[in-house]
Amino acid sequence: MTTKEKIENLTNNLKRWQNIETASVELAEESMGRIQNPLVRSVFQILKRDSEMHHILQQLVIDSLEKESISLTPEDVAAIDDAITRHDEVEKNVVQLAQYTLDDLSGSGYSIQKFLLNYLLEDEKKHDRLLENLKNVKSSLYPYG
Repeated sequence: MTTKEKIENLTNNLKRWQNIETASVELAEESMGRIQNPLVRSVFQILKRDSEMHHILQQLVIDSLEKESISLTPEDVAAIDDAITRHDEVEKNVVQLAQYTLDDLSGSGYSIQKFLLNYLLEDEKKHDRLLENLKNVKSSLYPYG
């Protein structure tokens, strides 16, 4: 398979994936119109927003393949290096606090609260991984970290 064919295949898959994300947004919107329960409504709002963000990121990848590649220079990262580090520290603290909070509910009822706190904990862990991965990209730009 040529490079051109690989790019075409990748962009076609991403566009199909975008269509699924769009359908997911529409389904969540339609469902939220009928949902009265605040817990279930919140879950569908999360699904909708995540699908919208996925669509945006997929478009960024598509554009980077079809239009203009994305580059990241050491200067780009240096301009926000302090913010990345500080935000990463905040996320680590939030993950720890979320875990402590969840641990306080162990052995008790509160199944709905545990459900929500588990979601929040996993989302905060995701943010931490996102920043760690960005720091890894930064390290690959600087041979000495």
